[in-house]
Amino acid sequence: MYKGTWKSSTLSAKFFEVSPDLIRSLPFWDVEVFASLIESLSYKSYDVSMECLGLGRDVPPAMGREREAFLSMCRALTDSNWREVKTCLELAPRALQQIERVRRVDF
Repeated sequence: MYKGTWKSSTLSAKFFEVSPDLIRSLPFWDVEVFASLIESLSYKSYDVSMECLGLGRDVPPAMGREREAFLSMCRALTDSNWREVKTCLELAPRALQQIERVRRVDF
């Protein structure tokens, strides 16, 4: 994440701040995917990547089994619709509450 700029330095410091929470609540491979997502977003916008990093502290750990597919979808969005990643992180918890647990895999 660090690329020698003050913005990348700030993002890297924030990642190290939230990483203990991520490591405690996510499998390591999900932490890797999330870190890749944040790094990919940082090439587009440091501000959006910083906001998503803040949201990522709480959203993926609360998702359960759907987390891996959700993170993969968000990672794919960084290539084409990177601005939508933040919206996905904001709306996913509320949307999942409206779907029965056994039906969530369909979405």
